[in-house]
Amino acid sequence: KYPGIKVELTAIPENEYTAKLDEAVLEGNLPTLFESSGVSDDVLVQARKLDDVLDEEMVDECYFMTQYYHCYPDHKQIPLGVEIPLAVVITNGVVATPYEVDTFETLDSFGAQAKIALDDRAKPMLEMDYSVDGLLPMEAFMNNKSNKASVMLSSTMVIPEVRETLTNYTKKFVYPDGESVHGRFVYEWSIGRGTGDEISAAEKLLSWMLGYVYQNTLMISQANDGQIPINKDAFDEKIQQNNYQPIKDMYKKIVFEHYKDDKDNKDNKDDNVDNT
Repeated sequence: KYPGIKVELTAIPENEYTAKLDEAVLEGNLPTLFESSGVSDDVLVQARKLDDVLDEEMVDECYFMTQYYHCYPDHKQIPLGVEIPLAVVITNGVVATPYEVDTFETLDSFGAQAKIALDDRAKPMLEMDYSVDGLLPMEAFMNNKSNKASVMLSSTMVIPEVRETLTNYTKKFVYPDGESVHGRFVYEWSIGRGTGDEISAAEKLLSWMLGYVYQNTLMISQANDGQIPINKDAFDEKIQQNNYQPIKDMYKKIVFEHYKDDKDNKDNKDDNVDNT
């Protein structure tokens, strides 16, 4: 559609990403299309409003976008995925908690003797529904040889990490069950500088990223790192997987807020690359 536009893809190591964007702001050289989760306010000030993308029909193919406007009043970021709170329960070993059901109502559901750890990365979301102060650190749970906690509060983003790390234990992933559940939009993208045609091309590309092909590839078939796609078809396919199935009975209860992450707490990602 824009044959005069050349797309330049730049991969940046995760631990350098926000610093590179801050440098780009100072140089007046913000990328045309970039991942913007956890970036500084200075970056977002220079980002463009995304109203033209929000008017695209692809938005209608996504879940949860009716809640977009109170989470992103400036319309400068569009999320491509969500994370949903959960608890991971170790069901065998010395500190095991016998737990059979797929949901929990309160932390007392795990029993008075259960020792519970907290994944701080999900704390802003979890503390909307639970009293999480005083819980054990994540390290008390994520030890493949000598756990001190049998339960950890986190989000769906931690599922791959738990599966890869806790190979000595049987794990169960259980989800909140209440009148409402607070979730979080993740994997946000923004548009920065460019000519008129460059911006138009970026808007078309970002709209396409809301579709099934992109989100299935990123969050299901290839780079499955715990994000849940907001595209309806991709979402429905993702929650058919074993560790996500309880979501199909509770996703309509999810309430989204916009949680401003600390830079030290930016994402639940491995130390790989972001594509700009």
